[in-house]
Amino acid sequence: MSNDTAGEGKLQKRSGLMRVYSFFCNNPLLSAFLFNLIILLVKVLTLDIKYEVSDDHLQDAILSGAFGQGNNPYMFFSNPFLGFVLKTLNELIPKISFYFLFMETLAFISMTIVFYLLFKKVRGPLSVMLSLIFAASAANDMYILVQFTRVATVAGFAGGLLVLYGYFDAKKGKIGLILGGTVLTVFASFLRIDSIYVSLIFLFLVFLYKSFDLLRNSEVKTKESLKKIGICFVLCGVLVGVLYCLTYFGNAIKFRNHDYKEFEDFQIYRYRITDTWVPVYDEVKDDYEALGFDQTDYTILNTWGFGDASVYSNDRLEKVGDINVAYSDSITESPIFVFGDIATRGVMIYWCTICFYVVILITALCGKRLLWPFLLLLSTFVLLLGFTYAGRTVYRVESGIILCSIMTLLYTFEPDPENSLYRKTTVLFSKKMRTMHIFALVATLLILGFHIPMCIPDNSLMKLSDEEYRERFDDVLLNSAHFVKEKYGFKIADRKPHSDLIELMRNDDEHFYYVDLYTGVQQLYFDYDPWLRPEKDMYKDQYFYFGSVAMRGPDERYILEQNGIDPDNPYSGLTHENVYIVNNYFIEDVLAYVKKYYAPDAEIELVDEVDGFKIWNIYVPEGSEA
Repeated sequence: MSNDTAGEGKLQKRSGLMRVYSFFCNNPLLSAFLFNLIILLVKVLTLDIKYEVSDDHLQDAILSGAFGQGNNPYMFFSNPFLGFVLKTLNELIPKISFYFLFMETLAFISMTIVFYLLFKKVRGPLSVMLSLIFAASAANDMYILVQFTRVATVAGFAGGLLVLYGYFDAKKGKIGLILGGTVLTVFASFLRIDSIYVSLIFLFLVFLYKSFDLLRNSEVKTKESLKKIGICFVLCGVLVGVLYCLTYFGNAIKFRNHDYKEFEDFQIYRYRITDTWVPVYDEVKDDYEALGFDQTDYTILNTWGFGDASVYSNDRLEKVGDINVAYSDSITESPIFVFGDIATRGVMIYWCTICFYVVILITALCGKRLLWPFLLLLSTFVLLLGFTYAGRTVYRVESGIILCSIMTLLYTFEPDPENSLYRKTTVLFSKKMRTMHIFALVATLLILGFHIPMCIPDNSLMKLSDEEYRERFDDVLLNSAHFVKEKYGFKIADRKPHSDLIELMRNDDEHFYYVDLYTGVQQLYFDYDPWLRPEKDMYKDQYFYFGSVAMRGPDERYILEQNGIDPDNPYSGLTHENVYIVNNYFIEDVLAYVKKYYAPDAEIELVDEVDGFKIWNIYVPEGSEA
């Protein structure tokens, strides 16, 4: 082959690659979709997808009729409008969990929007590298360890970004972008409206950034700029108002059932006890005794066991809440605690936080605003401090904050061709390259190198004994509040950790199993495939949790009534012949409580131990006082 022919072949090959490159550069939405689809497929095909916390499984269980009242749109934390949509889909296709599929779809759309906005504004290898870093920071939390608070936070923020982009930056299709972002934000609020508070904070920061940028633009008159900013502020205010109106109307529909209204009112008393730091008994003993409670009551109250309305009326629960909140505040409302808690839990070295630092360095050194990324870091840190100060130290909230921070940086990033650091070149492999591109490439490769082990399933689990496997399960998955990187690779689909217990409860037609919350609520749901709907009537016919987010709710009340237990005083039914208790931690306190309030002569026997779970029977001997 002549040199001319070889050169012509190389030129044609390069020309073909350039056409492909040009095609994707000119089609940022398609590029973002395909890029994100590849990420999703890699995650789904290599790792076990699972819910991070039990709340999602319980929401799906309500929607799927597991509580025995058919497909029910009135989920605990989500808007009934979403419930009605998912209920309809469930009725059309009975097997698939549309609640789970909805969250995965919301996550996919949100991440696609982030990639689209980045590809739209930043061309070339830098956009690809930043996208890879964002994917490494977010994909596992959005696709593998699914949790509705985080998904709603990220989706609400992504929808808001699309609205702001459509208003401030888009050259065409403004209305479509604004409407699309609005729809996504609405559905995110349907999933959980409370997540809007985090989203709004970062959207307001983006709004300030774009407003400042608009005012600095000498080509636009200040008066016109202020008018545009004012209109955007009003538009965003209207959107937020719409979200709250939809929440109000959704609740109005739900609360037409008086039982749901009472259940909602009860939540105020419940979370002031369950969502605070558990007080040390000796430090609150006098306050509890002033309410007529002893150490048995203290344990029952602080282990989600206050279902008996006759003993723990709302008035008494309010006073207990005052005691617990005051104790919790005395701990968390201290700079020493706040900084110590963040340090000991490793918040500033979470995997997503490390990715955040890398994005900060790249955008600061390559962008037009050197200080902006560091101001955003400061804002994020202050927000994390605030949540810790308020006692909300859970990874699902903190990761949502950090992911929104990264998304803010990616959206506001503007490469600066005049930046001396950005323009500086280095010869690498006999080729002249931008020094910053080399730095970004090295940083990206390091991030991917550390991320790859988090994408590899832990096959060693199959070699463990049953006891070792459950111990490993508890160490990795039991504490949902903390970041544990081994969660992502933990394989459950091929080896259910509690299959024997589930089968026992499923096949026992003579007994209803009451599972202590601390014993089972964060364990048993992992035995169910999130892609599939929970079984119809599952909880009604098999088991339920003694104390949960469903406590005193209409769904729990129905289950108890169907099993011959007084829904206003569930402890009174623990001595029934058809009721067994699964409890590994507080069974002596439960027995003491039953003796104190219902059956002084009650006794207890161990029925069985299955999968490490102890099954008990509380009974009253014949001839004794019931």
